[in-house]
Amino acid sequence: MTSLLNEFPFHEEKDWKEKVRTELKGKDPESLDHIDENGFLRKAYYDEKSLDDLTLLKEIQAAQQKDADWKIVIEFSQDSPEMTQSIGTLLKGSDAIFLEQNERQFIEIETISSEQPGIELMGLQHHYEHSSFFKILIDPIGEHLSTSVNSPFNSEQLIAAFKSNSKVNLLIDGLLYRGRGATESQEISFLIQHAADYFDLLTESGIQAKEVAKRMLFRTGIGTDYLMEIAKCRALRTAIRRLFDAYQLDVQPCLWGTSSTYNISHLDKHSNLLRLSTMGLSAAIGNCDMIGLKPYNYWSKETKQSQRLSRNIQLLLKHESYLNKVNDISAGSYTIETYTSDLLSKAWEDFLSKEKNGGMLHQLDKIHPLKACDEAHRKRVERFNTKKRVMVGVNNYMSEKEEDTELKDIIFSLSKSIAS
Repeated sequence: MTSLLNEFPFHEEKDWKEKVRTELKGKDPESLDHIDENGFLRKAYYDEKSLDDLTLLKEIQAAQQKDADWKIVIEFSQDSPEMTQSIGTLLKGSDAIFLEQNERQFIEIETISSEQPGIELMGLQHHYEHSSFFKILIDPIGEHLSTSVNSPFNSEQLIAAFKSNSKVNLLIDGLLYRGRGATESQEISFLIQHAADYFDLLTESGIQAKEVAKRMLFRTGIGTDYLMEIAKCRALRTAIRRLFDAYQLDVQPCLWGTSSTYNISHLDKHSNLLRLSTMGLSAAIGNCDMIGLKPYNYWSKETKQSQRLSRNIQLLLKHESYLNKVNDISAGSYTIETYTSDLLSKAWEDFLSKEKNGGMLHQLDKIHPLKACDEAHRKRVERFNTKKRVMVGVNNYMSEKEEDTELKDIIFSLSKSIAS
């Protein structure tokens, strides 16, 4: 039997760099290196020397030990007769449904529950009346951060809601930060600060830390920076484990990766299918427990077809690529391990600095997380405007029918959250 090592001989670093130099027509390979928006030096080449902290590497890989499979979540943002009629078909092959809309007009919760008993139903607190069917997701801190009112946080309301029903769960929602333009390291840091404040408020009221942790659901917005998003999910899971370990909790974090609308184009809609595919890949390889992909025509009117395509992307990842059969596929990748270590170190350092001063809620008048997100957004849009950063179909390689549209309109999806 021929050894693969004979088929693929070993090459030293200089060999790889010489190959890259040839492909770049004589340019130095280091010309590809750049500083990203997290402040990290992104190199074109990584090897074992890049992993200088083996203790941290072991911690990260240990935190990823979980069932390799994930739940496919169908996320409904529009309650229409067409979508209601198609629910039964869409839920085939799915594991959960999340109703984003505040009001329910056409969707029959009782029917779904009886016809699809294995489907997990999730909804916002507006669906509290159906809590016998739903896992109710609340995020009072997120709502407080989103308001412009300079008033103290109502902890009594949080405590009462949490104690009222065992089906009430805390949604630690990274879409709040990602939708405003947060970088990967910022999103991790803000999510951990967010969760730590919930721990402080609820445990001080007499609720056990383990009960709080078991009813936490961390949602992160997945973007299109493929490798960095994989690293972000892995770093976030490790950071959550650190937080739980501080309370001596043996609880497995629940991480929900969902496609960030920040990176979904409202124009060249069909190119969003490519974006959704890489987002799904990042979430799966990044070891998310649940994955939800928005329909490609999210900014217009979602249809049965668009929801079906988003669901089928995940079915392909499971049943064609078998990504649900191997745990922590990216472990050992020099690039991804380096990105994960960098993100975790920076985000955790930022979290500790905030904790020393009382936590996120105690410093909103001085350091508001959404203002930091807005600043990151402003810098990113500037890079899109100058084409220092490219988004296919948005500021480069646009379809002909959109070529006369001004850039500020083309990147509507990037600015929508701040404009609102």
